[in-house]
Parts: sequence; structure tokens; C-alpha cells
Amino acid sequence: MDRKEAFSLALVGGVLLGLAGLVFGLVYLLVTMTASTLDEEARGPAPAFVPSRGRDGEIDRTPMAAPPILPKPAPQGPPPPGVEALVESMGSPDWEVRSRAERKLVALGRRALPALRKALEHADPEIRWRAAEAIERIEKGE
Repeated sequence: MDRKEAFSLALVGGVLLGLAGLVFGLVYLLVTMTASTLDEEARGPAPAFVPSRGRDGEIDRTPMAAPPILPKPAPQGPPPPGVEALVESMGSPDWEVRSRAERKLVALGRRALPALRKALEHADPEIRWRAAEAIERIEKGE
């Protein structure tokens, strides 16, 4: 084997070794990233920390409690007049009457919720369905 063949053979070997190292590195990176992602999913989100300093000057890393997410309070007092009639109108044979009644109840917002929740137990399936839709739209803030 002359010098040229030896150099070519060494060059090809070096390139193959470099490619093998690159592939190994990419596989290692992929495996560790996947494992850390699975660990984070198992542990849940990282806690928020209070950025304050203690007496010794060190950063205090006491986890903060997340504020509770409370539902908006239900309105107090009786529902506005005509709500019961609007609920009954959602069972009308006329599509336009049903649709208009549902829109008006949604426009009343949270004040209509007690009557709409009561309508979820109505005998008419159309009223039950429209009441559920109206409650969902009110709670989403539409």
C-alpha cells in the first residue's frame, strides 16, 4: 500500500468515525431530551419561587402557592322578570322564536343562570339542549 492509498484509507476512516460520533451524539441528545420531557410531565410544572433575600443574603426559594381559581359568584336575588317565559320560548315550534329566546338569555348573562340550570331538568329535550348551550356561552363570556 502506498502513501496515497494509506492517506485515503485514513481519511475515509476518519470521516466514518466522525459520522458515527455525530450519530451517537444526536441519539444521546434525543434520548436525554425525551427523558427530561417525560420527567417534567410526571412531576408537573415547576413551582414559582419568591425572589427575595433572607437574612444571610441568600435568595429565598420558598415555593409560592398558586392563587385559587374561583368561579364567579352566582347572582343574588330573584332572576329578572320574563326569564321563565324566555326559557319556555326555547321550546317553541318556531325556530326563530327559540333562537331569539336563547340569544336574550345569553345577553342577560349570569343573572339568567339559575333559571337555565333549572331548565336542564325540563321535560322538553330542545329546552334542555338550548339551556346547556346558553350556560356554556355565558360561562365562556360570549
